[in-house]
Amino acid sequence: MSIHHQKGIGNVVGFVFSCPGRQEKIAGYPAAGTTGNNLALFLDFFNQFQKTKFTRKDITISNASTKVMYAANNNGLTEADRSDILRVQNLNRLAKELSKIEGVIICCGGRAALAVNAISRRLHPECKIIHIQHLGMKSLNQIKYDRSGIEIIASNKLCRSYKEIRVAGNKNTHLRLEKLAFDASKDATRLGASL
Repeated sequence: MSIHHQKGIGNVVGFVFSCPGRQEKIAGYPAAGTTGNNLALFLDFFNQFQKTKFTRKDITISNASTKVMYAANNNGLTEADRSDILRVQNLNRLAKELSKIEGVIICCGGRAALAVNAISRRLHPECKIIHIQHLGMKSLNQIKYDRSGIEIIASNKLCRSYKEIRVAGNKNTHLRLEKLAFDASKDATRLGASL
């Protein structure tokens, strides 16, 4: 395992994120901190909808770039630029890391989608590709409606105390992750992914 890649014990599901950040640098593995917590919740919901039992150990996690990027360290930049992602050496690395995934690769964010789409012909022929929003809070908070179409009200508009805001914020995060997992599950079924 490295800061940008974790090989799962299975070859069914892969997740691709943009790049390692501050939390990954500290932890020494991909999808750490808040993103890692959100990945765990996403997987729980995805498993419910797909009637599967994937754990973090089962899935392969990679990144569109190996560069560690976070705002305080990179002049406000949190993602590698497109030219870095599309470098032949980088795409070869990513293709090698993902080539054995047979079921589905879930691209978390635009940079992940860019990289995976660039190598799609080099992936396992049965593998399906799904695009979702990044699992970081900045991206998740852009989701305005839950899976039933009910508006998600910002926690600071619902509550006054810090404790109430935190509780409501956690509930909203669950609703947003449930929506993402529901949509990803529908896409996996529609595409005929073997899970």
